[in-house]
Amino acid sequence: MKDLTKRIFWISIISTLIMLIFGILLFIFPETVINSITIGMGVIFIMIGIVPIINYFRFRKTGFSTTFSFMLGIFCIVAGLILLMNKNILGTIIPILTGVWMIINSINRISISMDLRDDNISFWSITFIYAILTLILGVLLILDPVNGGKFVTKSIGIIICVYSVFDIVDLILIRIKAKKVVKEIKKIVEES
Repeated sequence: MKDLTKRIFWISIISTLIMLIFGILLFIFPETVINSITIGMGVIFIMIGIVPIINYFRFRKTGFSTTFSFMLGIFCIVAGLILLMNKNILGTIIPILTGVWMIINSINRISISMDLRDDNISFWSITFIYAILTLILGVLLILDPVNGGKFVTKSIGIIICVYSVFDIVDLILIRIKAKKVVKEIKKIVEES
């Protein structure tokens, strides 16, 4: 049991350190990480697409293969090739989608802040200012997706780093507490 607990602890520490390194890489090299993820996704799509195409030709005469799986395979291969040929595509699409989501969310928040104002709730202006700032940031992400993508990627990197540090501290504190509990249980067992 003790060995299992130790293994779980070290696996958790190592996986958290990997996340921390990933967060640092996202922050320092956002374009490289996005391009690497795009290439990886392209390769995965192509590999996923090859299997149904091979199966289509292997099992075509047996009736186990369908035209749909063949078409799905072709779609995956084309999507993979598009990703491989346009490494910056994710760096452009992600900020645009994020910008659209932020604009929609900020419009909703502006509406909520107006309802709060109509109900004479004092903090409506904070919600309104936050919504306007979010709206501006969303528009900026759409207008300049390349730099917006770097900003989003760096922000995610910072969040992952902070989370990882807190997770490591939490794991160490849990381990210390667990050792104390084990010592107390041993002491109670020895006394009885």
